[in-house]
Amino acid sequence: MTYTEKLKRVEEIINLVNSGNIDPAAMIVHIKEAQKLIAECSDELTKLEEEMK
Repeated sequence: MTYTEKLKRVEEIINLVNSGNIDPAAMIVHIKEAQKLIAECSDELTKLEEEMK
């Protein structure tokens, strides 16, 4: 999954949670997925920053 696809998925999860049309147990699963994707994006940005030094 590319960086952009990860961010798009995080946005989808945020919209789903904000909609209120989600079961609380499913919400936890989606939030954990979003946290994982955000961590991966952060790692990618850190690597890019290090490469640019």
